[in-house]
This record gives sequence, structure tokens and C-alpha cells, in this order.
Amino acid sequence: MQKRIDWIDVSKGVGIILVVLGHTPTPDWLKTFIFAFHMPLFFFLSGLVYYDGNMTFTSFLFKKIKTLLLPYFIFSVLAYLFWVLVERHFTFTGSSDVDPVVPFKGIFYSMPDDYMLTHNPALWFLTCLFVVEMLFFIMKRWGRGRLFIVIAVMVTAVLGYLNDQYVGIKLPWNIEVALTAIVFYSAGFLLKNNLKEMRDRRTLLLTLLLFIAVGCLQTLNVRVDMRANEYGNMAIFYITSFLGTAGVIFSSFKL
Repeated sequence: MQKRIDWIDVSKGVGIILVVLGHTPTPDWLKTFIFAFHMPLFFFLSGLVYYDGNMTFTSFLFKKIKTLLLPYFIFSVLAYLFWVLVERHFTFTGSSDVDPVVPFKGIFYSMPDDYMLTHNPALWFLTCLFVVEMLFFIMKRWGRGRLFIVIAVMVTAVLGYLNDQYVGIKLPWNIEVALTAIVFYSAGFLLKNNLKEMRDRRTLLLTLLLFIAVGCLQTLNVRVDMRANEYGNMAIFYITSFLGTAGVIFSSFKL
């Protein structure tokens, strides 16, 4: 069994707190700040702990079905049943007029559009992460080292950009979001050893500066919504995402 890494667990904890804050009655500026990087942070952290153990594609596929898709379908079905039987009967939830067939289809499509994930919107991350991890496995296993991964990720990033800016295709399991998310996942994998070396450096002042930079830059962009594949200015999105992710990780070194 692999030993857990404390600062990665702390980073996940900080990320969960940010997610909760981002979905509670908080000021718009705070939500805009949080949304600038909180989902890229989770994809980055997932890349940090990537491990395939020289498994075959089939073995890796079944592992991810067990650890990602099985929990997704279990929680999605349970949440749907609760929504159908209880939640949708209360008008204050804002979903009383939704046709029950729509979120039922959403269990299988896992798309946030058209009320498909009314019963539990947060579950989109699991299917998207599944797509990202399968894509990354193929890149890593069938490519030729780190350079191939970087080139392949740049290609997917361009495809994600073109779709966001010009095409706007919405695909099941948030495949179009995965084209952007894999950038952060791959960065986490490639920078793993570099972050280990920075573990004992003084990072608190740097953390503060990183978060200030995120706040300043985000004022030049729209509020990001990765689940909906809405990024505004992609250059600002990538910069604030990496700056915010670095801020959380550096702070976690000290927490």
C-alpha cells in the first residue's frame, strides 16, 4: 500500500472547503475568486497521485470503473431517487417543474445542461475525471516519454479552446471539459518530483502573492465555470488556475 502524502491530503481538504464556500451565500467576488482555480486544483491533485503500476489498458480501465464509475452510478441513482421522491416536491428547491425523465437520462449522460444533473450536479467531476485518466493513460503508455505527453496535451488544449470559443459542442461525460482538464492533470503528474523538492522551502509569502495575483487577474475575466465549459479568456483562465493551484499547495506545505 502506498503511503499517503500529508500535503496532498491537506490540499484536497482546502479544495473541498473552497467548493463548499463557492456554493453557499457568499459575496460574488469571493465566488469568482474561488471558481478561478478550485476545479483545476482537483484535476492537478489527481495527476499528482496518478499510478498505473505497468497495468494493461484493460486492467487500468477496470480499476477506474471500480473507483470512479461505480461510485458515480451508485450516488447518482440514490440522489435521483431522493430527488424524485422528496426534493422535487418542494418549490423552493427550484426544480419542481423539471420532468423526472430528464435527470434520469442525466444519470447516463452525466451532463450539467438542461437540468440533466438536477439531482446531484457535483457528480459531473467523476465521469470527467474518468475520461481524463483514460486519455492520460493512452498518452503515457503509447507515447515516447514526457515530451510526447506535453505535445499531446497541447493538442488537446487547442481542441478544448476551439470548442469553447467557436464550436460549443456538449458531449456526454463532459468529454469536451476533459480536453481542458487534462492540461492540469498532466501538469500534476509531470511536476510531482519538483513539488517534493519544494516541500521545505518558505512559501507563506509566496502563497499570499499568488492569491493576490489570482484576484487581480480574475477581474479581467468572466466568472469561470468549468462544469459548464465556460472559461472566458483562456489565457487568463490558465494563468489564474495554475497560480491558485500553486497557492493552495504551497499553503498546504505549512498547514
